Amino acid sequence: MTKYLIFKNDPASGKLNAPGSPEQVACDIARAVALDADPPNAYIVYPAESPQATFEALKATPRFSIELDQGKIDHWLNEAEPLLEKIYSVHDALGNAYGIIMDAIRDLESELENSEHFHDLQLTSDMDIDRAFEYIENPSEYEFVDKLEEVFEVKTFEK
Repeated sequence: MTKYLIFKNDPASGKLNAPGSPEQVACDIARAVALDADPPNAYIVYPAESPQATFEALKATPRFSIELDQGKIDHWLNEAEPLLEKIYSVHDALGNAYGIIMDAIRDLESELENSEHFHDLQLTSDMDIDRAFEYIENPSEYEFVDKLEEVFEVKTFEK
């Protein structure tokens, strides 16, 4: 099992984690735990025992540490990452549904206002879409993050 240290990456540094590498997987897990919408190059990852990690640690406190072996990498790629994508998919679907409903209501109200015989109707006045959507909660990312931290032994050093 290799322990990795994850640092904030200065975009101007030009440093990148190699695609498909354990470092990139550690970065992806860290981004999920941090609930960051930052791009993948927002973090740079080094094995904890490497000279690069020592050098980076002299400059700044790591954000996270993660312990990975091939089994955990496979768990991320085959189980956790697809679940995270499905969580985001539900968020997107709810956002899209809200937008579609609000657009339809605005279209109806506009049509009513422009109608010669129906302009005095208030067909949407009793609709409380915002309140309805308050009852439809997104999947809890926080519960998922807690499980990620447990499964991948993520330690957070700096928020």
